[in-house]
Amino acid sequence: MNSNRNITRRALFALSASAVFAGLTSHIAYADPQSELEAASAKLDSLGTKLTQAEDDLNEKTYALDATNNKIGDVQEEISETEKKLEVQRGILAAAMRSSYKAGPQEALDFILGASSPDDFISRIYYMDRTSKKQADSIDQVKTLGDQLTQQKNELEAQQAQLQEQIQAMKTQADDVKAQIAEAKSYYDSLDAEVKKQLAEQAAAESNKNSNVNAAINYATNDSPSAPADTNTDNNGANNASNNNNGSNDTPSDNSNNNNGGNSSDGGGSNNGGSGSPYPCGGVGSAYSCLGWPYVWGGASPRQGGFDCGGLVYYCFLGYRNGTAGTIGRNIKAAGNWKDSMDQLSYGDCVFTRAGYEHIGIYIGNGQMIHAANEALGVCIGSVWAFYGGGPFSG
Repeated sequence: MNSNRNITRRALFALSASAVFAGLTSHIAYADPQSELEAASAKLDSLGTKLTQAEDDLNEKTYALDATNNKIGDVQEEISETEKKLEVQRGILAAAMRSSYKAGPQEALDFILGASSPDDFISRIYYMDRTSKKQADSIDQVKTLGDQLTQQKNELEAQQAQLQEQIQAMKTQADDVKAQIAEAKSYYDSLDAEVKKQLAEQAAAESNKNSNVNAAINYATNDSPSAPADTNTDNNGANNASNNNNGSNDTPSDNSNNNNGGNSSDGGGSNNGGSGSPYPCGGVGSAYSCLGWPYVWGGASPRQGGFDCGGLVYYCFLGYRNGTAGTIGRNIKAAGNWKDSMDQLSYGDCVFTRAGYEHIGIYIGNGQMIHAANEALGVCIGSVWAFYGGGPFSG
């Protein structure tokens, strides 16, 4: 009897164990890798969509700032030309005044009355009238140029005041993008290694369909740029934008030719995270050494904590800012070196991605460039997504 009971208990236990095992098997089958892959793909697609839109918005704000920077540079050049003309007119006026002072009313009267004939008298009256008119014209020209110069300076100061507000808005927007990048990175890091591998293979096989997945993976796997801890980052580029445009000699003392290579995925920051000291005047080599450095509007050297798009190009070729991106573009055209097709570009050429010289990079071949993208990505390697024109650097 007891034997039969033991057999029954063992049978029941075996059935229970089988049921539990079947349940576990069923659970494992439900949480299969394919489901995890689909869930991860959907999450990354959502993150990528938000990040792409946020970066596009940030880029538009950055381009608008660069365009305004170009306009400010143009106004400053006009002010410089007006000041030169003003000095010339002041010189003419001063000479005329000195002549009038030496002659005086009595000498002028003696000059007129000293005519030897009626025709000579008329000629002398005409001469004196012309002299007076010339003095009056000089006074009017000096006044007009002075008024024009004052108006230009007032407009420039108003533009710079508006830029300060726009820069603060851009910084806030960049912080939002960085927060979303951190979220994408955190989520991606939490995924299983096998899922990551399959995601990468899937995204590569269906790049068009999964462009947002690709974007999220790129953001997640690239380091965000940050200024080196051992560099004096006074970050005053925005406040001193007008001084930068006038070409201040801000060449760093450290010209060591190190870090003249770098790796970075398309659309992200470099892997060096801004480490090391970038060196100036080395063209493409300098550009590689700048990878990972922060975007600082108005910046054109490590002393300013980073670079904007035009500042990066000037630093890599000259070592200091000598104008704006617009200045470079106009100089390339003036030199007759402007190229309208990407097929004509050479390694190291300047690349403009928008009309109005709103954004510039340095071409490194295969449809890619090194550029100061925006405050979220800093100096990075990116694709030449649009081509307005370019050519060899002309400072």
